[in-house]
Amino acid sequence: MAADSKEEPEWNEDEFGTLLANPHWSTDYLAAMLGRRSSTSVALVRQGVCDFHKQRPNLFLSKMMLAELQGRKGRRSCYVCEEVF
Repeated sequence: MAADSKEEPEWNEDEFGTLLANPHWSTDYLAAMLGRRSSTSVALVRQGVCDFHKQRPNLFLSKMMLAELQGRKGRRSCYVCEEVF
């Protein structure tokens, strides 16, 4: 949910791809670059990505996000724990 308490729209593939491709960007900077995402929303999705690669129960990622993570090849860096997975 956005800082002004308005519900945010679902994330799209481009936004999620931007998040995955830029683990070096701060949460606030990434939220600003995405435009329609709050820092809280970005932080929650980043935590969901960490939970995914650590194989923990996932509460924050949509089916689209999970499918993207499961199908994507290559290595990524986790913003939360800094592991490469």
